[in-house]
Order: sequence, then structure tokens, then C-alpha cells
Amino acid sequence: MSVGEFSTLDVTYVATGSISRYSVVVADSTIDKGCKLPAASGAVAILGVIQEDALASGDVVRVRKLGVTKVIAGMALSVADQVHIHNSSGRVGKPASWSDGTGVVGQMEDSATASGDIIDCFLQIATVR
Repeated sequence: MSVGEFSTLDVTYVATGSISRYSVVVADSTIDKGCKLPAASGAVAILGVIQEDALASGDVVRVRKLGVTKVIAGMALSVADQVHIHNSSGRVGKPASWSDGTGVVGQMEDSATASGDIIDCFLQIATVR
């Protein structure tokens, strides 16, 4: 394997609204295999990162669950920062502190200078316990 290669795992879900590519999505229990934007910062039930735009409810989309993916920064970030869901738009950010029940998205592979930057993240989806 050469430098920069990696394996990924994408799973298909049904979007229950309009969602921008590279947003972090959470489970939507109103339908089987549903995904939606998080309700707030630090959300749990993280499914992964959507890999294409969902233009409307009912669109079938690929969600990256394992590997490296592009994400949208919600703030300036540094390489190796551990990130969570920063806001209800599915952007990532570094919390002021980690507490039990916070959802972890992963570790930054790149730095972001501002909110809206699209950068690489190594997915490590979990919940702080």
C-alpha cells in the first residue's frame, strides 16, 4: 500500500431531509435506515459522514462509517484534534471539555483555519463514557 491509501466502509441510508455532503449525520428512528442532521452540538447516535448531497427527504445516500473522510469544520482546528458534532449543521469542532455522553466523531488529519473549511478526518465514532 502506498502513502495516502486507506480502506473505507460506506453504508447506504435514507435521508429524512436536505443534507450537505461531508456533514456528520445521526440516526433517524422515524424510518428504517434513516439519517438526519443532529439536533445540537455534542449529539450522539452518530452514524458517520454523508458522502453526497441529499437534496430532499427520501434520497438514498452513502454514509462513511470507517476510514478517512472529508468533514466540514465548524471552527479552526489543528491536526490530531479529537472532534465532536459542533452544531446542528453537522460540522465538527473541538469541545471546551469532554464529558460523559458526548459523541466522538474522530481525529483530524488536516488543520482548518476557519468554519466552513473542508478537511480530512479519521473516523473514530464513539460515545465518551
